[in-house]
Amino acid sequence: MNINRLNLNGLRIFLVVYQSGSMTTAATQLHLTQSGVSQHIHSLEEELGKTLFTRLPRKIIPTSVAHEIYGAIHESFINLERRLAKVLDVKTIVAGQVRIGMPIEFGTNIVVPLLSQLGLKNPGISFEITLDYTSVLQEKLLKNELDFAFIDEAPKDNRISYQAVGSEKILLCTTPQYLSKHTKVVYTSSYFESLDYVEYKGDEPILRRWMLHHLKRKNLKLNVRAHIMDVQGVAKFITSGLGVGALPDHVVDKIKHTGQELKIFEGKSKPLENEIRLAKLKKHPLSSACQLTLNELMQEFLG
Repeated sequence: MNINRLNLNGLRIFLVVYQSGSMTTAATQLHLTQSGVSQHIHSLEEELGKTLFTRLPRKIIPTSVAHEIYGAIHESFINLERRLAKVLDVKTIVAGQVRIGMPIEFGTNIVVPLLSQLGLKNPGISFEITLDYTSVLQEKLLKNELDFAFIDEAPKDNRISYQAVGSEKILLCTTPQYLSKHTKVVYTSSYFESLDYVEYKGDEPILRRWMLHHLKRKNLKLNVRAHIMDVQGVAKFITSGLGVGALPDHVVDKIKHTGQELKIFEGKSKPLENEIRLAKLKKHPLSSACQLTLNELMQEFLG
């Protein structure tokens, strides 16, 4: 294949289609028609002699060839942009979309306010935020549906690099009214099996981490009255008196500031720490917009 035949604009359009996962979205970002974007991709596929995207109804899926060439093309465009800015002695206006994943409560309360300030200073940058569980966020990273993510503790994947950025304390709490219906708190399996609980997921990962940390017990029979993935939902169930649940310390502080009283189970060890980590694909180049956003956030977290 003669590389001189490749259309530079076609490669740029390929990057946007790959990153957005949609011909329609790419067309909007590039200010082109959907048919124009589709034609550019078709022409590039003909030049390469390879299929880059599998077309499905309302969806496109990058092929293994697309995955393989994306990193090299992306990195080349970033290096070209930086070199031109240096040679021409101009300040690069950073623009582009940044796709970030994060846990719901940490993201909403900690990261989003920082992104708002960054966005005001950089009007060319836009954000696509995914709030979900760590397992989902890691899967999206591996599919290149996110540029980077902030996740809490979970099994590590050797294709992803991790860096600690902070932590939050996980507190087991309930209302004094609920606790008054039970005997004095004792840190035994039988006592904690006598309580009602609220959890995030069906296998009770957070509650069971707390039990293992403080009671050194696995496989307790927990009477879970409700599962809800939202931290605020769990907090609402707790403050309404349904039972006991685990909340991050910053959420507990906010509840207390409203005048509502919570009883915290102190446990038999130091508070359970939930580490927050930056996660991104190894050897995966970031656009200027992504790198600027990441640098600003890490400066806030690490100083």
